[in-house]
Amino acid sequence: MAAYRLEHVGIVVPPAKREATVHFYESVFGWKIVREMPNVAFVSDGHGGRIEFLFYDNDALNPPNHLAFSVPLAEFDGLMEKIKATGVTSEPPVDTPAGDRLFWFQDPAGSRAQIVGRSNPMPE
Repeated sequence: MAAYRLEHVGIVVPPAKREATVHFYESVFGWKIVREMPNVAFVSDGHGGRIEFLFYDNDALNPPNHLAFSVPLAEFDGLMEKIKATGVTSEPPVDTPAGDRLFWFQDPAGSRAQIVGRSNPMPE
């Protein structure tokens, strides 16, 4: 049987946080809106990764649920500082025994996310 590709991940964003959340993913990660409707917007990394924002007053993505963004190790510190500069809630970075670097934060809608710099990237 063929393996099917993940098309998107959907997360809840309160309508009042719509503009701030979309701007965060565009300005920090360089993602772009590829489809937008009244209660839904899809953003894309341009390489097949997509997040569907569902604009409803439900709970955000809380621990241990999270989004994870792959970052080259050489760019990890710069992106971490860019995220911190937005003022979102974050935790100190973690260096794993495997040589990976992790940085956890909450996006403007309160969803838990992280950037991951892998010393040995995950297979596709």
